[in-house]
Amino acid sequence: GLTNIVHYWAAHDSGRVLHPQRARGQVVGGVIQGLGFALAEATSVEDNGNILNPGYLDNRVATFADAIPVECIFTSTFEEHGPNGAKTIAEPPIIPVAACVANAIHNATGTRQKRLPMTPERVWRSLQEDPGATTFFAVD
Repeated sequence: GLTNIVHYWAAHDSGRVLHPQRARGQVVGGVIQGLGFALAEATSVEDNGNILNPGYLDNRVATFADAIPVECIFTSTFEEHGPNGAKTIAEPPIIPVAACVANAIHNATGTRQKRLPMTPERVWRSLQEDPGATTFFAVD
């Protein structure tokens, strides 16, 4: 059930992009954070509220080592209420990542992932539960 993301394409309407390099950095950072959220990050909590995995070693978060190529496409529309025609770029890149990964897994295997994170164990279990699922997919 291991999921390996090799490339990500992101298109954003950020209004007038004032600093393309910084805007791209925001998108790449949001995508990497979204991949961590989609594939690895999970806080385990006991019924009494105690956190079972409070540290970085217990709750895997995405780091620079997890970075993948991200293609950024910006549309340039003017936002009359934004500063100099700009819109936000900080949070929007993280929003679609989990859905994109879930759809990629579905396209590759035929199974739907309905819980986050989509860990190898959860993907593997979904493959075992669906007799029509594809258990191997490779891209050359």
